[in-house]
Amino acid sequence: MYALEFLSHLNGEMGEIMLYPGDTGRVIIINGESPESPVDGCWRVTPDEEDARGPYLAGNNYPKEVEIAPAETYSVLHDAYYLGPDSHCFPADTYKTTNEIEIGEEERTPVELTYSVEVDSEGQFEAAVEYGE
Repeated sequence: MYALEFLSHLNGEMGEIMLYPGDTGRVIIINGESPESPVDGCWRVTPDEEDARGPYLAGNNYPKEVEIAPAETYSVLHDAYYLGPDSHCFPADTYKTTNEIEIGEEERTPVELTYSVEVDSEGQFEAAVEYGE
């Protein structure tokens, strides 16, 4: 939907990670809200008690294209929230999801991006994005 902003939850064995591009205004959290501090020691989205679907992301109605000039870069900073059992908080694992973006002006080339976040046993994060056509 929005290049590098709107990402599906990254799935791991013990839960999911929600990556939220907080201040862009183009993506919002539905059925929950981002906390200002950790919830019970863990960064979790505070869920809306009335909806059993849990928190998810939705896009606002803004242009969905980003123009990047030659030799420029484009990046989006995300906040990471854990969605999983209360007994865990970002357990060591590899969390992944894939998204597709289109590159080009008139002839658009679809590119699949695989996002991964590796959490080690000390709670350190390492993020990567791999692409292929």
